[in-house]
Amino acid sequence: MDGKGIKCPYCGRRDMLAVFRNRKLIEYRKLDTTKTASGSFYPYKNNWVKEKDTLQGSLGIRCMACQNEVKAEEIDGVGDIQIDKTKGAVFTTDFWDKFGAEKS
Repeated sequence: MDGKGIKCPYCGRRDMLAVFRNRKLIEYRKLDTTKTASGSFYPYKNNWVKEKDTLQGSLGIRCMACQNEVKAEEIDGVGDIQIDKTKGAVFTTDFWDKFGAEKS
């Protein structure tokens, strides 16, 4: 963390970290079974409709260059990462960990 962006511990690229979330999306498309099948295919009635969209797990940090998930202990100088859904991410220094003192 030297003002040029945080370096990815896997690929070494700077300023490529992003917050990610896993979502599960369920969509459906109705079949028109009242019409006769042409070549054994029943046509669709409409476009895809979203049924359910849920968040799975928690938020995390990943490198957009190499697509690896990055943990706080893998980044040099970072002790913890706190992610807020609206404000952004806070990278806490590992100063106390290096000197073996207890955090207050």
